[in-house]
Amino acid sequence: LGMTKYFDLKKTYPRALEFCDELTVQFPWFKHSLSEKALVLLKMGNWDQCMDSVERALSENSRDIEALRIMVLLLLSRDGRAREAAEHRDSEVLQCSLGLIEHAIQLNPESGAFRAERGYQRALLGDFAEAMESYKEALKLDESNEMALHGMIYCQIKLGQLEDASQQMEFLSVIQESLGASASFAFLQALLSWEKDRDRPRQVELLQQTVQVHMDKLKEAIEGPDVSTHDTMSLLNPIFPVKVATEFLQGDTSKQGSDDSSDAVAKGMSILEKLVNKSPGFLRAQFVLAQAYFDAQRLRSR
Repeated sequence: LGMTKYFDLKKTYPRALEFCDELTVQFPWFKHSLSEKALVLLKMGNWDQCMDSVERALSENSRDIEALRIMVLLLLSRDGRAREAAEHRDSEVLQCSLGLIEHAIQLNPESGAFRAERGYQRALLGDFAEAMESYKEALKLDESNEMALHGMIYCQIKLGQLEDASQQMEFLSVIQESLGASASFAFLQALLSWEKDRDRPRQVELLQQTVQVHMDKLKEAIEGPDVSTHDTMSLLNPIFPVKVATEFLQGDTSKQGSDDSSDAVAKGMSILEKLVNKSPGFLRAQFVLAQAYFDAQRLRSR
């Protein structure tokens, strides 16, 4: 098992897979080897064999947490559903998540983190006014809560309160220096650069910075020990790269077809193509990418 983990961390997945097989043959009583093998196959992108290993692991132990996580990931990433894609996000699932966080707040009403999470869930539902109230409640309990600070500004931008958002960003810029680079902060700057100042070059520059910081932090976390598939997907937060890609794709329509515009569109499409390649069942990304392909073809035909 140690050799499997070693080669896994070195990203030498074929060797890791060899030791997984050896572990299964020599120690058949060690059922965890099946979910370990599934995890390696998942990282190799071998969907079918990964599913086989997960099913074997669950047949041996229906409560194998890692196998269950991989199974959920496969179902979400490989097998999409048209209805969910058309509805953008399943409101029933989000309402369920909101119910869980409401219950958590009842158990611990002094938790700013819980109230910030409630704000995030409400923002996903498109209820930005209520989301902002939750973020404000979180900040009353913990004024340094980064999720709440960024979330409140995001809601202000979405609600058209650009001056308020700009003032908050000026205040936050001072705090952000001590917190270090943040993809979320750079993304908010990019949104304001366009929504308030209509500065497309500055927006694209900040979007590039957003992608760089986000991926650097994800890479750093993945290279750490004992990172689960759940942790990896949480850190990736696929919805966030789609938001960034969408900003790359839109912008100043009066300059569409120019070299700068084409470069920005290419960057947005590249992000979406990578997401779709790793998660073909992520239909929101599929839809945005298809729309980008359509628009690009339409522009070339003019």
